[in-house]
Formats: sequence, structure tokens, C-alpha cells
Amino acid sequence: TSLALAPSADGGVTFGEAIPLAANLGDLDAALGGGQVVVVGQPDEVGRFSLGGPGTLESVRSLPPSFPRERSIAADAVGDAVVAQANQLGGVSVIRLPHDAPRFDAPVLVDPIATASSPSVLMLPGGLAAVVYGANEQVRFAIVNPVSPPMPVADLVHRWSFEGGSLVDPVGGASLEVFGGASVVGGALVLDGIDDYARSAPLASAFVERTLLAWVSLANLEQQGGSALTLENPAGADVFDAIVFGELAPGKWAAGSENGNRSSAPDGDPETVVAPGIVMLAITYATDGSIQLYRDGAPYGTGYTPPSAVTYPTLTADVLLGARHEDVLMPPGTELGIDPFLAGALHDVRIYARALTAAEVGSLYLSGPDGP
Repeated sequence: TSLALAPSADGGVTFGEAIPLAANLGDLDAALGGGQVVVVGQPDEVGRFSLGGPGTLESVRSLPPSFPRERSIAADAVGDAVVAQANQLGGVSVIRLPHDAPRFDAPVLVDPIATASSPSVLMLPGGLAAVVYGANEQVRFAIVNPVSPPMPVADLVHRWSFEGGSLVDPVGGASLEVFGGASVVGGALVLDGIDDYARSAPLASAFVERTLLAWVSLANLEQQGGSALTLENPAGADVFDAIVFGELAPGKWAAGSENGNRSSAPDGDPETVVAPGIVMLAITYATDGSIQLYRDGAPYGTGYTPPSAVTYPTLTADVLLGARHEDVLMPPGTELGIDPFLAGALHDVRIYARALTAAEVGSLYLSGPDGP
């Protein structure tokens, strides 16, 4: 199923030729506001396009899973949209999409009942939303504020946000040193893919359970082998874990490690976003050794458990940004090449001292790189 727009010049009496839009949304609901049309259907995304240029449809993905035909959408005068949906896990949620944002706000749970159906939503003055839905053979009504504060996520131990050109880690004190011409421009660490990288001071924390997280803009999708974030023990055998692009399969993200000891053939979809677009990657490492990748707050491929876990010792381990690991730093790479250097930019990089839950990773994605 595709979406087509048929303009009218006489108040809807007749319509002009339809303009096709490639959107396999199915069972659509649509709304108009702020000079743009927003549509929602069965896939977990919202499509929006400007009335000034309706041939181009933008998809905003990562809505929570919903039952088929159980979503509705509304928009206000500036183009902010809200989706009401019956969740597969129970209850009704309202999810806000600001008109100028590339991602959704955190969902607001209206009613945590086991089953709900046929939600309809209307925008009200003051940014509120009115929701009507069926539940337990009743028609229920609620007025909610769709703006939800981000979920607090504990155990952040290192963060590099590059605000104001800073290379300081205000959380864990592991400041960065840059090499090869890497520099902070516009609040992001810019990497040329040839010899640029940054390295932290030794980390004061020891790690077994952990989460690596980075907001990344790739310069191109042809490069293979660079790392957005590496946690390494440079002593001895150069043990490391990393968020690596294209090394194990062209165009795909993977959990990199020395000799592939904690790596698995990536089964997520090939990446499609390049700069200026930004994606969030996260890898969780649990105490039982299990590993799960996430992209934009959703699981990326299937989790797995390698034969053994690794401990990173205090005041020995460090972090590399833009390079896979220490032993491969010497040869220069190329922006499009198969080498250890990443071509692109890092907007926010974090390490948590435990394996975050799927809900926490999703909340961090919804908060954006400038969130808490």
C-alpha cells in the first residue's frame, strides 16, 4: 500500500492529479498542522511531509509496538503531533512528535490495563491531548500531557558531550587527548577516517557489567572497521570491546573485540543514515556475559552470550574514540577504506557501569544526545 496526495483548488469539490508518496503505512490515519501532513499506520513509524513539497516523505521510526489498526494521530497549529495507540504489552500510550524533532518524546502511559482498543486522539489548547478508547466493554476518556520527562538512568560513570569544544569528562574525570587532527566542531568530535582519533586518560573504574553508548554521524557507508567507542585494556594482549561499523559485515554495526572473542556475525539491518543524520548505538554487557546491541533505542539483531566475560581493571583500561584498538593505530587509513579509523562525527559518548535495560536504552534515545 502506498500513500498518494490529491490536491484540490476548489475547496474539495474536485481534486487534481494524485502525487504518489512511497509509504507502506497501511490502515492510515492522518492529520494536518503547521503546513505539514502527518500519517500513521501499521508500521512503527510516523510519516510527515510538507504541503509545500509533498513529493518527499520523511519517516520517523521507533514507535512502541502496537496492535494493527490500533493507532490514531492528531496535530496542532504548529505541527506538533501526538499518536494514541493500544500497546501490545497492554494499556494505551500517547506519544508526542514535535514538529521540528527527528525523534519521539518518551511515551506517556494513559491506562495500564491489560487490553484496549480503538484509541482516538485530539489536540487541546495548552499542548494537552484528549484520548478516547475502548476497554473492558467500556468507552474511556482521558486528558493527558503528552510531554513526559526523561526516565532517569543511573550508573553513568563517563561522558564526553563536547559542549563548547570541551574534551573533559565531567562525570568520571577521564579527559581526552586528540590525535591526527581530530577536533571538536559545533559540539561534535570530527574524525577524518584517515588518522583521527581521541584517547582518554586511564579510567578510575573497573568494569565487568557495562554499557557503551554513542551518538554517531557517519561520513559514508562504504568505510569498514572504524570504531565509535572502544573500551580497551592496552596492556599485554590489547583486550577490547567496541562499537564497530562495517568490520564483520559491510554496512552493519557489530560488537567488536580482540580476535572476535566476544563478537558475533551481525544480523541487524544495514545502516542507511549518513551525516548530517545521527544514530544512537549502544551495546550492553551483562554479568553473565550476554551482549545486546541497540540502534536508535531498539534492539539491533539478536543478543548472544560468548564463552566468557572480561574484566577491565582500574587505572589500566582507557577509551578510544574513532579508532578500533591500540594495536592497529599506526598505519594511516582512508575515508572510504577498510581500516581501523572511523570517518564521521561523535556527538555524545557515554559509559554506564551496568547493562542497561531495553527500556532505559529506549529512554536515552528519546532524550537525544543533549539529554540527561
